[in-house]
Amino acid sequence: MKDLGIYIIDLKEFVGSVVDQLEDFLDAYNIRIDNKDRDVQDPCAAIIYGEDYGYFSDIIISGLKKYHYFELTHDEAKHEATEIVFALLSLLMQKGHVPDIKYDFKELVDSIEKTYEHWGLVSKLKEEYEKIDDKLAKYIHEYKMMEEVKQDVLNLIDKDFEKFPKHKTRQRIAEKCAMDYVIGCEYDSDKSYWENLEALKRESEEFFLNHPEYE
Repeated sequence: MKDLGIYIIDLKEFVGSVVDQLEDFLDAYNIRIDNKDRDVQDPCAAIIYGEDYGYFSDIIISGLKKYHYFELTHDEAKHEATEIVFALLSLLMQKGHVPDIKYDFKELVDSIEKTYEHWGLVSKLKEEYEKIDDKLAKYIHEYKMMEEVKQDVLNLIDKDFEKFPKHKTRQRIAEKCAMDYVIGCEYDSDKSYWENLEALKRESEEFFLNHPEYE
């Protein structure tokens, strides 16, 4: 029985299912890890034993704790699967196994990610919420930036009050400059912030002065 994510009583089974993926990988390439706890005489004995099992268990559970045992997005599940595979690679190298080009680590990552999905730990709803959060953060960031840039441009234009006596024209020049600045139009990375604003202001001046309907 499960609500959000995985209950603590299911952790051992979940860890076991992930370790099974690692063992399938090792078995496919006939890799055996030296371990004093493993019965080398038993050809059916599990490959990952004792301290090595605890090593992977700690990494897997630590990954789930980062998300408070709640559901993960696909990207988060892939990240955790990649971390587990890196841990396997690290252990193999410690035990003297040189990685071979034939080892398909990508397939292993995909396999472990599917294990997260199989256990219901991947949430499409969470992904939708994160997309909304990202859009909202981007909007707030850009809107704030636009307001700040617009105010700076207005300060520049207010010095040319005789050229732009009408408030709406000054506002529109400032808004166009702010928009161009935020989306990177005609932005020169070699110029300073104020040099870019001056350049954008001059371009906008030409545009608005040649379009009296904007008055």
